[in-house]
Amino acid sequence: MCLSGIKNQTRTSNLSAAKLVNIKSYGYLTHPDHSFFILLKQIEKSFLKHCNSQNVFEDTIEDFFNDNHIIPFPCNVHKGEMVQYIFTSYITMRMRQHTYLSNQQNKGSNRLKKKLSKLVTK
Repeated sequence: MCLSGIKNQTRTSNLSAAKLVNIKSYGYLTHPDHSFFILLKQIEKSFLKHCNSQNVFEDTIEDFFNDNHIIPFPCNVHKGEMVQYIFTSYITMRMRQHTYLSNQQNKGSNRLKKKLSKLVTK
């Protein structure tokens, strides 16, 4: 894995999203590189557009590459394999989270349908 493309070389970050981490950190937490952070934000934006699609993975990747012609990753040597790894890992993780949340929301209606199906005789 290429840490130079993921890890921020400085100890702190000036982003507003990192303020809480900077306050609570005792020097052990590392911040992601700004380009890596932008890459994840763009992937998340594409994922949210297509999270309810039948082909989530393909639609997310297609939407990302249609919107972003320049991929923000600082290490040109490992750019291809790292971006591929980041895409597959992040989208897989988000699909699991989205599925879990949607199953939790449907749990009550599924329970009711299961009880009603036991009352109906064939």
